[in-house]
Amino acid sequence: MPKDRKKLLKILFPIIEGYRSGFVVKYNNTLKGILPIKNAYGDMITLPQDMELGIFFRLAACREIVLDSKEYQE
Repeated sequence: MPKDRKKLLKILFPIIEGYRSGFVVKYNNTLKGILPIKNAYGDMITLPQDMELGIFFRLAACREIVLDSKEYQE
């Protein structure tokens, strides 16, 4: 992996992970009601903290989670 990519990942990963973990905290009860759910690889997810951003996007697109309009902008 090129050095520039590594630097970019070191910057972006904590930001993305912060958003993901904040989402889990904010929507924890809602997420628990939706679980268990399969991820894109077919693995069964049983805990909200194990969910990835892709699952959140899919749930929002299917309107299983209703987001604030501010969150769409984030």
